[in-house]
Amino acid sequence: MSTEQLLESVWDSAADPFTTTVKTTIRRLRAKLGEPPAIHTVREGGYRVGQP
Repeated sequence: MSTEQLLESVWDSAADPFTTTVKTTIRRLRAKLGEPPAIHTVREGGYRVGQP
């Protein structure tokens, strides 16, 4: 799922598309979920949950 899709789906339409909200939230989720990583970054694509 792309950063833009996450921003539109989770936050309201007034959210700034240039904000680091999604990146910060993903970082916090990764820290809480621990190892092995459940959220993977897809280069120039967004994020994926599950196996790489």
